[in-house]
Amino acid sequence: YVRVFTGACTKPPRRHARDGRSAPTATERTPMHGKSTTIRFLTSNALSLLGNSVAGVVLPLVLLARTGDALAAGTLVLICAVPQMLAGLMGGALLDRLNRRSISIVSDFISALGIALLPVVDMVWGLNFGWFVALGLLSAVGDIPGMTARDALLPAVNLLPSAPDIQEILNRPVTKAAYTEELNAASVVFHNRRTQEASTDDILMTGDASPETLDALAELLYENYYIIKAPHHGTASHWSHLLSEISSSHILVSNGDYQKAGKIAPAYLELPAVKHCTNCSACDWYAVSGCSCNRMAVCYDLANGAGLTIKCPYVCGAQQSPDCGIFIVGATGRRSCLCDNLPVQIN
Repeated sequence: YVRVFTGACTKPPRRHARDGRSAPTATERTPMHGKSTTIRFLTSNALSLLGNSVAGVVLPLVLLARTGDALAAGTLVLICAVPQMLAGLMGGALLDRLNRRSISIVSDFISALGIALLPVVDMVWGLNFGWFVALGLLSAVGDIPGMTARDALLPAVNLLPSAPDIQEILNRPVTKAAYTEELNAASVVFHNRRTQEASTDDILMTGDASPETLDALAELLYENYYIIKAPHHGTASHWSHLLSEISSSHILVSNGDYQKAGKIAPAYLELPAVKHCTNCSACDWYAVSGCSCNRMAVCYDLANGAGLTIKCPYVCGAQQSPDCGIFIVGATGRRSCLCDNLPVQIN
């Protein structure tokens, strides 16, 4: 059985405006626009005008093709022009009182609805002159108010502030650091579920959990483990005081040549547990001393009883597998817990 914890219990960072006040909510923020918004506005305006023009030409032609009556087609054009004139007179008053953007959207929707209903009506009841007039009037009602609203919106669009470069914002070091911290804080932490007393089955996997995440999980953790995986490649930024308060026999430190996150925390050297590192180039102790810190560590898993790691038959090359059952696989292949690859006895 495995018990899993997540970093969701950590509190999200508080955001404040530059003047110290609370940052506005999504509904309070003013949308930021720029050249791209102007282009989208002009494009939508052009498409709307194109649709109105096509509908004004095609609708009488469809009626003519359906009925063969040229007088009916001309009458339809005349009838549709009347509501456009009335809507234009009334639309000006509405624009002064209502939101122009909303009027533009509603007007285009009404115009599109009048055209979209043509095939529906034809399939259900069949188109005749009356239906052409009704749908033509519906489509014509939205044309003029929508055009006027968009013309009135253009100066406001040009005055809107330029939008920030989102790519530049995401590439800022502070943004990358904040994203990485939040991603690590959401790391999965899990350990085995004990069915009896402590045993060699007890293992704590910390992922990239931050110290705050481990503090939040402190009451759920055991007092001791057989193996603990060091969080975030064992770097100093993710060292937690809990690692020195929880006893363990072995600590796994997984790292490689990519060390942008930092070196291995020196605090791990003070722990009595045997350290198993996949790469020693991130260790300042190794860089200074030139040898593994495990040479003076005591291993309690030796077949003949507790003793220094240099007495381990696997370390000495006398057997094919270590008594602890932990294998280290790095860039150079499988090796023992002595990361220096030096002989057991150093002259």
